[in-house]
Amino acid sequence: MGKVGGRMSQHHKKKYGSSEWKPRARDTIRKKEGRDTTLAPSRSSKRGDPYGGRQGVPTPVSGHQSIGLSEDVFEYSSYLEARFAKLLIEAGIRFKPHQRFDVVDRSGEKFTYAVDFLFEQPQKFGFWDGWYLAVEVKGCLSYKDLRRKDALEYCRELPTFIVTEPFIKLYEEEGLKKPRE
Repeated sequence: MGKVGGRMSQHHKKKYGSSEWKPRARDTIRKKEGRDTTLAPSRSSKRGDPYGGRQGVPTPVSGHQSIGLSEDVFEYSSYLEARFAKLLIEAGIRFKPHQRFDVVDRSGEKFTYAVDFLFEQPQKFGFWDGWYLAVEVKGCLSYKDLRRKDALEYCRELPTFIVTEPFIKLYEEEGLKKPRE
């Protein structure tokens, strides 16, 4: 479907009539109704988007003063981050949200990386080996995420744990307990 050899295919012309992009019926219905979901569709031209063309919706969470932060309400960039923040607050684990670091990956490329949660002291999560100083929450894991994690551990010596939705669901059911020292 679409273009063949730089020209519009006959099938496309017959079925759609013109080469212009037209919004799909469900897109216009959603606009008219003003519907919003936890994942909002975005028009991304990138191929291989790990989120399927969707972005997280900012979600506010309160209760940060109980873990020693000056502001009580903080807005997280996705609903998954907000769920994990609530778990950390309920467990009484002290953290700083969205801390930025300048890092260099193995190929020498410099970039800024914002960690979702930076802990004051190393934490152990359930049955996973190792102690972690930072947590990154991801809806869908990609190679780029692993490369960033590796760069952060190499440049800043911050062991980072990547949490996905199944882990968050497990922690919500079982509870996120502080490890015994």
